[in-house]
Amino acid sequence: MPEQLNETVFDRLEFLEESAAANPAGPWKVKAIGITLDEVNGNRRLYPLAVAQTAVDDANRRLQEGENIDGKIEHLDFPDLTGTAFNWLNLGIENKKIILEGYLLGTDAGRNLRAMHKGKMKIRLSQRARGDTVNAGGYRKVTAFKIFDYDATGNPSDGQAGVTILESTQDGGSNMSELAQQISEFIDAQAGTYARFDESTRARLARAVKKQKPGSFDEAKQLLEAQAGDYDTLLETAKLKRDSTVQRLEAENAELQAGQNQREVEVYLAEAVKEAKYPKHLEEAYLAAVQAGKPETVERAKELLEEQRAIFDPLAANSTLQAKGFGRVNVLGPVIEKETGFPEFAKVAYALGQKLEESNQGQLWDVRKPQTQGQRLAARVLALYDQRFGNQLLEEARLFEAETTSDLAIPFSMVRAVVAEAYPALAAAQVFDFQTATKDPEKIGYEVFTGETGYSGSVTDEDFNSGAFSTIDGISCFLQIKRAPIYNRK
Repeated sequence: MPEQLNETVFDRLEFLEESAAANPAGPWKVKAIGITLDEVNGNRRLYPLAVAQTAVDDANRRLQEGENIDGKIEHLDFPDLTGTAFNWLNLGIENKKIILEGYLLGTDAGRNLRAMHKGKMKIRLSQRARGDTVNAGGYRKVTAFKIFDYDATGNPSDGQAGVTILESTQDGGSNMSELAQQISEFIDAQAGTYARFDESTRARLARAVKKQKPGSFDEAKQLLEAQAGDYDTLLETAKLKRDSTVQRLEAENAELQAGQNQREVEVYLAEAVKEAKYPKHLEEAYLAAVQAGKPETVERAKELLEEQRAIFDPLAANSTLQAKGFGRVNVLGPVIEKETGFPEFAKVAYALGQKLEESNQGQLWDVRKPQTQGQRLAARVLALYDQRFGNQLLEEARLFEAETTSDLAIPFSMVRAVVAEAYPALAAAQVFDFQTATKDPEKIGYEVFTGETGYSGSVTDEDFNSGAFSTIDGISCFLQIKRAPIYNRK
């Protein structure tokens, strides 16, 4: 069922004062704002624009058919023509507001309102209508309504609307000046609410809007919002430009500082390495080891130098002793120890083999007495490995004795231990013949079988070199496969 929809609206009343002799008995032409659309008002109702357009069209149709849409002082429960103050002649919609055009009548009620206005009182309008609403969560949404009148009343529910212009047929320059002054004061007050701007910016904002000479408070407010949006854009652009400049300068300063730090580190390292007084080959290795840590400051370079001194000091001492003839080892071939069959310099690989055997992941065997084809192959490979990398194995053995850390780099000993365990376990070594080679490819000889009388033999595939089956830094083991001839009985 349709319900009563009364909406009180409020705004400033702006009169154009006529001369004393001009139409003193009225009526006076008036233009006013009805209600604001698409916005929740003080009565917690929202009038959609499309719904309001339908209601306005209906009201104009009824006006053309001779029906009155008038306005009284306060909503009267019963019709009373003597209390009529307004006669509305046309309704429209502008900027999401219902706009009313008509006359303030020369009745007692109309003259009273005009007198109130002259006394600087504010005239409030209240829409009287009936319609339907639905709950929209915190407010009521109007789905349809019919306008009956717009009265002068008290408490406002719509802070955007009310009588805005009262026109006369005579010169109204004095009141236009008053309106302009009020709009100017309104602009200053509204500009002061933009707390995101500083005082000078707010002043510039007000001056820019005043130059455009808005004719109403709504227009002034719209211009303020538009101008503030432009200022926001300018400020954001300036901020982005400033931030970009700051970031660029910071990056350039950081790059310059990094370059300066790097030069200081290089100078410091050159002096510190010389002070260590290592042999030439160790001095170069010492410097390379520190540089591998990529120190960015002199302080970090000092820390890396101390860490590497713990490694290179024993090496330098051993190098000095070797230069004097102490402990020099020249590995010319495999050195077989009496008890284990492992050379002295390969004791780290032997220790790794012991750990594998203790965990049931491998088995130590005497390279002097190979029992299987795989062990014989491994013995030949290990002999070449020891001949080529004996000095590296010896160096790792010394580091192994002096170092207590768990992450010691012993790659040559680890490879030797793996070869000693993996090669004997190769299934292929029990089926095919293997031999070591010093170059790749290696020429491999083979025999050709000739059958007896009545048979002819032909080799369907030539013997071939399968390529490097395993390569350890230049030591290659090649797989030699002899394909059996296929004989055809004649």
